[in-house]
Amino acid sequence: MNEVIPSSSRWLRWAHGYAFSLNLTWIIVWLERVRNKTLGGPVLAHFVSGLVGRAYQLVSPIGGFTILEQLVWSFGVALIVCVLLRSLSGFAVMSDALRTVAGAVSIAAFPIATLFFGLAYPDCCADTSKIGLGLELAVVVVCAILFYRRKPLIRGSLMIVILVLHFALWAWATSSYVNVVASASALRSDAYYDSWGRTFGVLGFEMVFKFGFPVFGLLASVIWVRYIRRPSESSGMAVAP
Repeated sequence: MNEVIPSSSRWLRWAHGYAFSLNLTWIIVWLERVRNKTLGGPVLAHFVSGLVGRAYQLVSPIGGFTILEQLVWSFGVALIVCVLLRSLSGFAVMSDALRTVAGAVSIAAFPIATLFFGLAYPDCCADTSKIGLGLELAVVVVCAILFYRRKPLIRGSLMIVILVLHFALWAWATSSYVNVVASASALRSDAYYDSWGRTFGVLGFEMVFKFGFPVFGLLASVIWVRYIRRPSESSGMAVAP
């Protein structure tokens, strides 16, 4: 008999699925956009361009369509992927994947894309830096495995601290951050952004775009930590999808 899932557990399931989907699609969309300027083919690309066209002037100083299309495609595709994952969550193989593979992908996708797929700036990809960053990633993955295997050495709180330091390091190594004060000052020097509301709006877009890789990775990883520590999962009881 299936257990009735508390609303908090249902929320955690959806949060885990969407955070994982968003982290993965954010990286894939960026890599695909770098390689192929027309995402989704001519028809969809034209539709998205029309959808974000009115906001172009607002974000033109910080990347224009690059930022807008990244946001639209990533959040939209992530929602579709999340719904598909949840619809398949009743299968044992998918349930196991959300507890194991999803955690590994959340932790390692951003670093792997950086090291091997040219996601970030060349500075962090020199041979010496690659070795050091690769070793750091290996250590964090080992910690995640120990945590998943319920080893007392790695508790949930310690795992979250490790993840915060992990993504902070990669944010620094890839320059995935923004100087808010400098950006605000630069925007305020333009007459078009003389309204603080407009300035804060552009800064919001810029921060989501620049912090996206490490923040979405951290969010997906932390929710994964919470997800596999649910009482229903730990006790091995059957739950409804």
